[in-house]
Amino acid sequence: MDLATAAGVGGDAPLFKEALAWQAFSRLPVLAIVVTSYGEIWSGSEGGIMKAWPWDAIAKSLSLTLEGKDMASLLVEKAYIDLRNNATVGNMCSLPAADVKHMLADHCRAKIWSITSMTFALWDARTRELLKVFGIDGQVDLARLEAPVMPEQFIEEEIKVKPTKKEKPQGSFTFFQKSRNALMGAADAVRRVATKGTFVEDNRRIEAVAQAMDGTIWSGCTNGSIIVWDGNGNKLQDIHYHSSSVQCIRTLGERVWVGYASGTIQVMDVEGNLLAGWTGHSCPVINMAIGGSYIFTLAHHGGIRGWPLTSPSPLDDILRTELANRELSYTMIENIKILVGTWNVAQEKASFESLRSWLGSALSDVGLVVVGLQEVEMGAGVLAMAAAKESVGLEGSANGQWWIDNIGKTLDEGISFHRVGSRQLAGLLIAAWARNDLKPHVGDVDAAAVPCGFGRAIGNKGGVGLRIRVYDRRICFVSNHFAAHQENVSRRNADFDHVYRTMSFNKPHGSTASATSVQLHKAASANGNQADEDIPELAEADMVVFLGDFNYRLDGITYDEARDMVSQRSFDWLRERDQLRAEMKAGNVFQGMREGPIRFPPTYKFQRNQPGLSGTKLAWMSQIVIISQCGVHLALILQE
Repeated sequence: MDLATAAGVGGDAPLFKEALAWQAFSRLPVLAIVVTSYGEIWSGSEGGIMKAWPWDAIAKSLSLTLEGKDMASLLVEKAYIDLRNNATVGNMCSLPAADVKHMLADHCRAKIWSITSMTFALWDARTRELLKVFGIDGQVDLARLEAPVMPEQFIEEEIKVKPTKKEKPQGSFTFFQKSRNALMGAADAVRRVATKGTFVEDNRRIEAVAQAMDGTIWSGCTNGSIIVWDGNGNKLQDIHYHSSSVQCIRTLGERVWVGYASGTIQVMDVEGNLLAGWTGHSCPVINMAIGGSYIFTLAHHGGIRGWPLTSPSPLDDILRTELANRELSYTMIENIKILVGTWNVAQEKASFESLRSWLGSALSDVGLVVVGLQEVEMGAGVLAMAAAKESVGLEGSANGQWWIDNIGKTLDEGISFHRVGSRQLAGLLIAAWARNDLKPHVGDVDAAAVPCGFGRAIGNKGGVGLRIRVYDRRICFVSNHFAAHQENVSRRNADFDHVYRTMSFNKPHGSTASATSVQLHKAASANGNQADEDIPELAEADMVVFLGDFNYRLDGITYDEARDMVSQRSFDWLRERDQLRAEMKAGNVFQGMREGPIRFPPTYKFQRNQPGLSGTKLAWMSQIVIISQCGVHLALILQE
């Protein structure tokens, strides 16, 4: 909506009236803007271009009448000062030809900070003199050879000129200007390699900057580090409390709030001590704003949450205790039926009748459907291609899409259900659908994959997961395929442990998140050390469901004995010989989880297209176990 023409009360007068407008850059975006202590407007753009508009030109334009609006805009446009050219003496300039991503006004010292991904530049706000250019490591950058920058107006005129056939193109300046940014960017890279020997500092780009109450400048980097500077650009300390990229920083009084790409929010004092940290969102925290007694955080998916500025404080523990005691008075109870199914499809495709028989009950009263498949496709070529795709951030296959589409048709996708999300890793696939009336209460969907095959790199074995917020609960579903063969019990246990500990839902491994989604924060330890970052992300969920082909077998029983027990439906007697039950009782796998009572015969092994069991071994290999945390009440029903 154009605020200049937005209707006010009654729709007569405009809500806001435009006082002055002009074109800052002809062909480039404005990436950063700031107002100096002297009323000047400074802005930065791509390629290191910076402009300043003096206050006297702005004031003169503002004094013109409405009829002189066009003249006022033209007056301001032509009044700009090219700061980059101001910093060039001869052919030498200390400014890199990199995008100016941030600008900050230090009104206490009448200075301006202009910041690229790798460097800081410090300016005198009154004289517009470049005082200092330095890198993230605090070292002052040396002046570099810089070609003279042509005035932008002249460049535009050169671009518009069309040479006639008889004329030779006079585009030398234009060509030079177009290629200048790329050349200078390459020169910067070469210079860094010459001085550092590697491109490693590119992993530490500047993403956020803010000024604290004590005048220090705080900058956040992509590797999670926070660097604190004094007003003269001297490095004071390097803080590193989290491994995820810093996305935004806000300060108020003696506190500093930091938002990370992992969704984590941390609070520190101006001395750099960590006061608290918690999971604010399930995706990057891209901005923060302070209003009233709250700090509001904006997530990448558009969600906004407010947090008390006073937290953490001595009252927090008291408030949490009282809230817990009165939980029922402000809690709404919702009953949701979730259908979870797992199937090792052995590279086959099911008929519509088979899918309808398997999932048909969902069409009545099920709110959420989660399906995990194993061996969607196999073979060395398929596994190699899947590994190559994963290395460049791609996933999926034609077979996987066939299963997703046909399960969707079975569930009347688009009419009764909508697809929530999916994830495929080689032959492993997980997908989820929610009933349409549940759609407003389902969100924050993230996916993850952990290979457990050869060298923990191949996806023939491993796990794929979905993390879904249903109402205010985070539920994780993990579909798995563990090591095969009767004797490999310890390998199956190790596969589970690897999946549980390393599964990361679009976040770097290691999080300072709290144990549940309803806790506001997790305080740092009393000695001020960093909070524990080794908590698995699955441990942070309110409920975790493991499903899949776990490959656990039956011990101490012959095939004929097992078939006799199956014919008599003596499933409890068979379960006593189940490797999974024994390992769970011993605390070796699925610690703290539980499995519902089994009322169906072993699922392994069947002959294709023939009824009944066959082979030389029997086992319940397709299984589901669940852990419930934070008061999520479950009623488990397992069906064949």
